[in-house]
Amino acid sequence: NTQYFTYDGVDSRTHGIYLSSAIKIGGAQPNMDQISVPGRSGDLLRYEGSFSNVGFSAECFVTGDNVQDKVAAISQWLMGTDGYRTLRFPWEDGFRMAYVANAPGVECLSNSIRAFAMEFGCMPQVYTDAGQETFEITSGTVLQNAWMETRPIIRVYGSGSGFLNVGSTIVSIKGLTPTPPLILDCETQN
Repeated sequence: NTQYFTYDGVDSRTHGIYLSSAIKIGGAQPNMDQISVPGRSGDLLRYEGSFSNVGFSAECFVTGDNVQDKVAAISQWLMGTDGYRTLRFPWEDGFRMAYVANAPGVECLSNSIRAFAMEFGCMPQVYTDAGQETFEITSGTVLQNAWMETRPIIRVYGSGSGFLNVGSTIVSIKGLTPTPPLILDCETQN
């Protein structure tokens, strides 16, 4: 059965929630400015080097005993936290960072079934589980993602000084101690 999802580490089936139809998730769109120049055919495009969020709707239903009582718990689970949370579908190899954009309003189908729609907003990336694994890179090793620019979290362990090239940025490390590690967050550039 692939008619479920996992949000913030909780399987929707634990709340009796199932997907009632296929989900269509559009591709990420590049952020760009379109500039019209008088007297020139076509627009000039200025790419910002980033992509916009992806939004989609999921038609769901909840089943079981005391369905009406479950609705409050479901809303708390889906809407009770700020920021992005992990969203997994069983047919995808990986996960998305998402938020629920609306509290589910329910439609009564029977005493034991309620239907509702959920709106998700997602970051444009799909993260692979393999990309979450920790691995060791030694001096002289090159790591590259040929498909798309990545922004990893890098933890540097060791002692002494040296240089670390991250894309076109050179990080100079001086006087590193074995613990705690030096953490470089390429997404936030800290």
